[in-house]
Order: sequence, then C-alpha cells, then structure tokens
Amino acid sequence: AFLVFQHQPVSPRLWLLGTVFLISDLIVLCLPRAWFHNPRLGYGLFLADTTALTILLYSIRDINPELVLLYYLTIFMAMLNSNLRRSVQVGFVAGLVYVGLYYLHQHGNFLREPSNLLGIPLFFVTAVSCGYLAQQIQSYKRTVQHLQRVQEGLEGEIARTTDELTESEGLRASAEASERRFRSLVKDIDAIVWEMDFPTLQVTFVSPQAERILGYPVQKWLGELDFWASILHPDDRKTVVGLSQEAMTGGKDYDLEDRAFAADGRVVWLRD
Repeated sequence: AFLVFQHQPVSPRLWLLGTVFLISDLIVLCLPRAWFHNPRLGYGLFLADTTALTILLYSIRDINPELVLLYYLTIFMAMLNSNLRRSVQVGFVAGLVYVGLYYLHQHGNFLREPSNLLGIPLFFVTAVSCGYLAQQIQSYKRTVQHLQRVQEGLEGEIARTTDELTESEGLRASAEASERRFRSLVKDIDAIVWEMDFPTLQVTFVSPQAERILGYPVQKWLGELDFWASILHPDDRKTVVGLSQEAMTGGKDYDLEDRAFAADGRVVWLRD
C-alpha cells in the first residue's frame, strides 16, 4: 500500500528498494533455525531492517525529517519497554504525534491527502513489532538465566554426590579392611568364635575352628536349631542353657566350663 500510494515521485527507485527489502525478508525465512540461537543475528537483522526502512523513507521526495526522527524514537521506546502492551501504547502515541506534526505543517489539509494516513499504521506496526522482539529477547534471557541456575544447581549436586560417593567408597573400603582383619583373626585364633540370636538362641555365625575342634561342619551349626545344646553333656546341658539365657537377658558376662560330645564320640571340655 505504501508503494502504491507513493510511487509517483520516485517510482523506479522506490519499487526497487521495496522489492529488495521484501526479498531480503523472504531470504531470512529460509535461513536455518539454528542460526537464530545466537541473539546477535537477531540484532543484526533488526538493524538491517531499520536501515532499509530508513533508506526507503529518505527515497521519498519531500519527506519530513521529523517523521524519520519520530520513527526512530518509536523504535527506541518500544524496544526499551520490552512489553507488548506498552509497545501498543507507544505506537498509538506515535501515531497521534505523527498526525499532529503533519497537521501543523499542512495547516489542516492533512486529511485531504489519503496517503498521509499511511504513516499511522507504519508507526503502530513498527512499535508492536519492536515490542514483540524486545519481549522475546527478554524471555530468551530469562530462559538462559534459568537454565544457568539449573546447570549451577546440577553441578553443585553432582559435586556433592561425588563427595558422598568418595566418602562412601572410603567407608566401604575401611569396612572391607576391617572385615578382612576380623576374618583373619577368627581364622587364626585357637578357639571357636560364635554369634547367637536372642531370644531364639539360634547360632548365626561360627568360626571354622568348630569343625576342627569338635568335627561338626559349620552348616550343621547354622542350619539346625539348638544344635549347640544337643551336643552338650546331659549333666551340663540344663545349667549351660540357663546361664546363657540369664546372661543374655541381663546383658552380663559369664564364665563357665562344660562338656560337649565331638562327632567321633569324644568328650571335649570347653570354657565359654
């Protein structure tokens, strides 16, 4: 519409500039989207568009310099707000100022020339477009800042997790070393080391020395309930079981001697 109404003064040049401007915008649509991940490209295209429109305005004969100044002021105010609603207000105010300037210059003959009214949508569309661009840039920046905070949080969490894993690995290695020392001690000591569950009196651990001293395999000690009591001498069984229960119930130490039958029938004296 702008070219149609203003083509008389400089028709060839104006049509050429308009055509080049529109073709350049079509080329932008064909560019890879990945290029626009860099905000600098958006700023560069915006500057190119502004420059092209400025040349277009200056190509029109008898253009009012105040119109160009108002055009740039509209761009600046719309970009400064970075709010689409306020940019609409900027475009509305710019249109009113434009009408006022032309009204003063033409002394009331402004409305008699329909082409003069084309400046109103020009300022409005410019303000809305710039406001939308500024709003998108601010949204992009907020998204980037949010992602940076998320990244920092994840990096901190990874660092803490790494420290915890390192500490856990250290504790696990220490526990394994302690277990190895314990197993070595249990294996080398010349005695039966056992562990019993209370109150069931079920043997939950017995050292390999039990098989060497009494001849019964470890699986028998762990698999049969009261196996340890069954191999005690009948004269000692009641006393030993009673003292064991009493000591475990009261959490007291005890020291007693008793007799047990070995797998080969021998009677073996034990101190517990």
